[in-house]
Amino acid sequence: MSTIADYSCSAGYYCKRGVTVYKPVAVKDAGGVLIGDICPVGKFCSYNLIHQQTCPDGFNSAVTGLTLCKACDEKFYCDNSVKITQIACITGSRCNGGNKRQPLCPIGTYFDKVSNACVMCTATNYCRAGIVADKCAAGYQCDAAYTGSPNPAGKECAAGTYCGLGAGIFSWCPYGTMSVMTAARQVSDCTGCQPGYMCPKGSRTPIPCPTG
Repeated sequence: MSTIADYSCSAGYYCKRGVTVYKPVAVKDAGGVLIGDICPVGKFCSYNLIHQQTCPDGFNSAVTGLTLCKACDEKFYCDNSVKITQIACITGSRCNGGNKRQPLCPIGTYFDKVSNACVMCTATNYCRAGIVADKCAAGYQCDAAYTGSPNPAGKECAAGTYCGLGAGIFSWCPYGTMSVMTAARQVSDCTGCQPGYMCPKGSRTPIPCPTG
């Protein structure tokens, strides 16, 4: 009888010793052991392969007879330990073709279970790794924006104002006080006016009192 030495198995199939056809389908030996078949899902079989090879994560492996595994499509990811078919990425995540796992939401956004999407971080908080991480640091103004840091650049509270922990909007320094510093964290950072000067609400510099 001819053996695998006489017949090279076609790509998309696997052939162990004793197979006598190019494209075996459910071929068994005398003992009933499967020795040749079309490449199963989750595997790929290149030309003249004795054993099928496993498709790595990041590659789609949901069909039989693969000669090479196909990279997962854009907006999908392929985690073959979870599912043999490619899985749609959540809306708003960074999901390019060939992802092995579900990518995280971009910095400044979080995963919302209701909409099944990455959405803009909530006001007064910052978002990283797909979650609402915590309140923004005192001294910074965190409105509803793509905030990914507790102390976002450009969001320092201006002179004459202060921002407490998780402040969505700033507060003015009260009448009779002033502040020349940025990123003030509490009302006590606003200092009292010097004698002979007056400080309206939100003052950065004192105003001399008029004569008399």
